[in-house]
Amino acid sequence: MPARPRWTSGGTASSTSLSGRSKRLEDSSTFIFPCCDRAGAARAAASAGPRRHECPSLVPRGDPVNWTGGAGLPGGLAMPYPPHPEFRLDPRPRTACSEIPGGIVMKLLRLLPLLVLSALLGACAQTTQSVRLGPEPPETGPVLGDERVVALRVVDTRENPDLGTLENRDGDPARVITDQNLAYVVELAAGEALLGYGLRPTVWEESYTPRLQIDIEQLEHSVDADLPRDVATRVTLRARAVDNGQRYTSQARTELTDRRPTAPDAEANAAYINEAITRALGRLLDEELAAFLAGQAD
Repeated sequence: MPARPRWTSGGTASSTSLSGRSKRLEDSSTFIFPCCDRAGAARAAASAGPRRHECPSLVPRGDPVNWTGGAGLPGGLAMPYPPHPEFRLDPRPRTACSEIPGGIVMKLLRLLPLLVLSALLGACAQTTQSVRLGPEPPETGPVLGDERVVALRVVDTRENPDLGTLENRDGDPARVITDQNLAYVVELAAGEALLGYGLRPTVWEESYTPRLQIDIEQLEHSVDADLPRDVATRVTLRARAVDNGQRYTSQARTELTDRRPTAPDAEANAAYINEAITRALGRLLDEELAAFLAGQAD
């Protein structure tokens, strides 16, 4: 294959080319680049009268032909036309550049709903969803503790740190996760609840009494793929309290369900989880447990 000509000065090309603006065409007509001879293009347009702009069709033909712009180019540069493939003017009439055949428009209109549907399905088929948690402390009963200090800690005993799954129509569930420390998030809400009972939570010490440990045994949030979408959130907490050699153990379960016409976003899923945690803490930290921690157990 011959080498492609390079830009050169002085009106010549590095490969064999036709001099000046002459060229070899089947119809022996002359082709001048509009950018190279604007005056000639203006004269031709004036003599032809008003007419619509036509788009010449360039079709590949056989032997390569080299083009040079000759001395007419600014700075005396030669503009070689790429020798492969050769392009010649197609004498067949073409439509105006501004016109688009109606058949193409109709095909595009038919494809538009499919493109929109594909975009929506692609958006729904997510892989993970990160949520930001901040459960409210539960409502508490009467003040019982008289500012008694209680060592408090929360332990996440679950094997899987994920918060749940969001089912997709393609069968691959998306994970619901958080970058927060779930145990710490629950501990903040539990500490506020103890303050409501008149107790003062403090940093955990294994030998301190009274002390309270809360285990997060279950936290599962799920969203079905079928419409309407069923939402379920399950939380299970266990309390282990010790005071002067006595032990107190209790467990609280909460399950929230809802049905939605659309898939919940990260903010909505966080609201479901926060509400379930708050309700589970309210059932766990009841008046009986608070009385035990306050030293008023029967």
